[in-house]
Amino acid sequence: MLNVKISFLAYKNKECQVALENYNEAAKLDPHDATFLANKAAVYVELAKYEDAAACCRIALKLAHEYGCTRALFAKLYSRLGNCEKGQKKWKDAIKLYNTSLAIENNPNVLKLRNLSVKVNLRSNLANSTTFINTSNTLVKKVRRSIMNSLVQQKKIRNS
Repeated sequence: MLNVKISFLAYKNKECQVALENYNEAAKLDPHDATFLANKAAVYVELAKYEDAAACCRIALKLAHEYGCTRALFAKLYSRLGNCEKGQKKWKDAIKLYNTSLAIENNPNVLKLRNLSVKVNLRSNLANSTTFINTSNTLVKKVRRSIMNSLVQQKKIRNS
């Protein structure tokens, strides 16, 4: 229990390495408890190590299914996975994971994260559409210029 308290305090104080070490020690004492891996994932998210965070969450989900856990922990694991996807700007995947979390347990913070991800995803899609349209318009202009140049060249050849 002491390692968990130290880990939590270290995490809150942004002492991520200390938190990771203590969560690892706590996990050794109770390898069936998914909570330690969930908290370790939070530290990895803080460090922007999204692959490591996602791996912790997936292992924690397996433990949770096998040995049981609270609905709140299941929801937290899915929201942490959503945070990993959000951190990698994979908005659609983040939204799906946040929705899974919200289906398990309604949490206003997760709802905010989901809504933010929806907005960013919409903006991103709009920006991509605008870029495509601009690129298409540029291409059309180039083709028109090329045709006009070709016609001018043909006209010059005929007049020669």
